[in-house]
Amino acid sequence: MKYLLNNVEGIKNLYRNKKELHGCSAEGHVSHIYSDRMSSRLMGWSRENINNMSRLRTTKENNVSIKEILTNSKKVIELKEIQKIRNQANAKIKESINLKPVNVPIMN
Repeated sequence: MKYLLNNVEGIKNLYRNKKELHGCSAEGHVSHIYSDRMSSRLMGWSRENINNMSRLRTTKENNVSIKEILTNSKKVIELKEIQKIRNQANAKIKESINLKPVNVPIMN
């Protein structure tokens, strides 16, 4: 009774706005997705591995293809490699031109 009396306003709002309110299943998802793998089988997890495993499990639950993610990450790595090669090539070009600073008497 004490709970009901202390929460009368909240209860009224709940029934007034019933159509706009939607439930949240976050607790169930956490229990189902994470706990199933992370705690039901007794294992020790490093921070890096628990982060990776939790990302894999949420990715799977979101119906995202892990193969697609790996393909996209390879493309990012390829772009980084291309940029690295481009930077090295630009450095070699500048080195081969070998421009030396020149003093112009009138500028002194």
